[in-house]
Amino acid sequence: MKLTKLTYPAAMLTLLSSSIGQALANDEQSSDSKAKLEIEKIVVTSQKRIQSTQDIGVAVTSIGGDKLRDKGIDKAEDLTNSIANISSVNVTGGGLPIIVVRGVGLQNFRVNDSPTTAFYIDEVYQPNIASADLSMFDLERVEFLKGPQGGLYGRNTISGAVQVISKQPDVDDGTNGYIHAGIGTYGKTTLEGAVGTAVSDNSAVRVSLKSITSDDRQFTSTTGDFDHGEIDQWASRVIFKYDPSDDLSVLFKMHSGEDNSETPLLRAVGTFVAGPTVANVNASVFSFGLCDSVLSGQGTTPGCAFVDSAISADYNLQGDRYNSASTTPSFLENSWNGSSFQAAYNFADYTLTSITAADSMDYRRFVDLDSIPIEYAELDYVSYIDSWSQEFRLAFNGSSTYNWILGVNYAEDDIVEDSGAYGSEGLLPLAFGALGGPVSLFQDYEQKTEAFAVYGHGEWRIQPNVNLVGELRYTDATKSFSGSESLGYADGSSMFFPGIDDINLEKSFNDTSGKLAIEYNISENVMTYASVSKGFKTGGFYGGIVFSADDLTPYDSEQIMAYEVGFKSDLMERRMRLNGAAFFYDRSDVQQTATTTGENPVSRLTNIGDVNAHGAELDLTYLLSESLTLNVNLGYTDSEITDSDMVSATIPGMPEMPIEGTNTPNYSKFTGIASVNYESYITNDWLLLGALDYSYRSERDLNLVTQEAEKALLTEPGFGLANARVSLMDESEIYKVTFSVKNLLDEEYRTVLRDNGLRGMYTLYGEPMTWNLTFTYSFQ
Repeated sequence: MKLTKLTYPAAMLTLLSSSIGQALANDEQSSDSKAKLEIEKIVVTSQKRIQSTQDIGVAVTSIGGDKLRDKGIDKAEDLTNSIANISSVNVTGGGLPIIVVRGVGLQNFRVNDSPTTAFYIDEVYQPNIASADLSMFDLERVEFLKGPQGGLYGRNTISGAVQVISKQPDVDDGTNGYIHAGIGTYGKTTLEGAVGTAVSDNSAVRVSLKSITSDDRQFTSTTGDFDHGEIDQWASRVIFKYDPSDDLSVLFKMHSGEDNSETPLLRAVGTFVAGPTVANVNASVFSFGLCDSVLSGQGTTPGCAFVDSAISADYNLQGDRYNSASTTPSFLENSWNGSSFQAAYNFADYTLTSITAADSMDYRRFVDLDSIPIEYAELDYVSYIDSWSQEFRLAFNGSSTYNWILGVNYAEDDIVEDSGAYGSEGLLPLAFGALGGPVSLFQDYEQKTEAFAVYGHGEWRIQPNVNLVGELRYTDATKSFSGSESLGYADGSSMFFPGIDDINLEKSFNDTSGKLAIEYNISENVMTYASVSKGFKTGGFYGGIVFSADDLTPYDSEQIMAYEVGFKSDLMERRMRLNGAAFFYDRSDVQQTATTTGENPVSRLTNIGDVNAHGAELDLTYLLSESLTLNVNLGYTDSEITDSDMVSATIPGMPEMPIEGTNTPNYSKFTGIASVNYESYITNDWLLLGALDYSYRSERDLNLVTQEAEKALLTEPGFGLANARVSLMDESEIYKVTFSVKNLLDEEYRTVLRDNGLRGMYTLYGEPMTWNLTFTYSFQ
């Protein structure tokens, strides 16, 4: 039976929640006249209306804007150290963040694919993963929903959804804002500020700005003799609010920014025998035999060679893990702007909401994928991304017994790609010698997406302590893909790639998704829930370089059926909050990168088969005293490919093996996060605040591991990261000085290990120990 793996954790949660209910009943019988310590109520809008996190049967984490700033969370991937059972991967170290939730995550790393964890910025869906980090400043909060959200949120939410909610102007709040400035390791400078003010009796505006710059960071080219890693980012936002009457509220937002940062230098990984090679190509060579340590499952050694037959010592790569043999700087040149218009009108017991948005992004990511001195595999990804959307929804909240939401959404996005691969030495001229030995390959395409959806959400309180929740959504999406590839030569001439000179494809995808849930309140402060939900991720077209028109055959939509049980509780007169969940996922037609077979194999996105995942989570917040708070988040996930007839090998040169029975990559089975927060007066006017947190992740496969010999190279052992911060703040919360350290123990761990697509491999390590000193001035 498919739900067998859910039975034991579900039973444990049921027994635990029952015990909690009894404990709470006993707790409430003994009242105390003393002033009580209570955990604050956390409000979210994850179900399109204002609710407490403790009142909804969804695994949701909400982090307030001040806490995000205190913890230095300004990128989507930073959330992974605060929430259990989520992880991240950024395949070239910047510009393309992937979030993996409960083992479900995007396995294709091109901008024309949609994420599995959907990002909504101020209720506007972000159609591609490149824009996930663009608005992480001056926030009200971030809400992270785990599990498929196919009802209210729709397509491409099979692992979850993230709501990024900006701080909004307030007509009744006068002039307010803050200035936040910081310095840190590698000359990092952060400047952030916001000011909101009333313009008239019924209108207000808020302006927000952020800038991050740095010197060269920890990356060094040993062959080019330069340091690398400068950060150069800025972003701005203006929100205008107008309330012409008590029943009508209007918001207009404009935002823009740039990211011209240098991305990490990749570090080559030797897997070949230094010696025998194929024929020289432009004075370069290519090794063909795997070294013994790789074949025997011991991983790479200093004597294993790169694709050019050099070893680590030849490029002085011993020692510092951030050294690279690359002589070509990798960088981003990204700019974006957009606007949105929201209007909400209340009449009788109804609210009609309209959200209109348009966004534009120029995206460029240049990366030296070979990470060695020769021009072997250097890629210049250039994309122009435009999107707009319109949503209308009608909500009814006029009854204590039931409420509902009906909505319709239409969206379009357009991606124009103009990318190039450069390799004057190595496989590119060798593989296409019959075509004159080209030194570059160019890819030009346009992908258009049109999506229409209609949805409904309803809740019915059938008993005072029993609530039924239902969601249903129908989505129809059409994608078109047109383009060509061409080969470039040293003399400046070019020719179309045979068979890929005029591609015109179109594919439609439609699906019905939704959820059915029951929520049961054991007592005022304890609720349990059970849900069944269905989600889907649209299919599409592979956006990478291909060598035949057949490789552009569209992949189908992915489906997920999710079963979840959980509980939420506030105990010990609300000094303790304990929440838990257990889940089982049945995924079909899973989209994942795999290697095709044939004369010219290519790694691309396809439907590999079925995946099952199961796991559990436990979240604890406990007010130990007026000064001390403990937070513990635990997570377990096991995600396995259960049915597939495909074969693959991640390490170039290894025999291809069946992928059925292997784990999906880029997640840890066990995650644990613990933090202690301290707050106390040191004088009558000043407070001392301190925080220490530690996050642990068990081993994880950095790529698909199909055979035991690959494990030593592709599996990263478990590790833990410690962070600390201490702040001094005045009683009125006007002035605040904070000193913080991330990766306090300077833990060494890899975040990426991948095949570069031309038989070489590279790796990246996580950030070293860094420090920051910040000053915040708030005014009201």
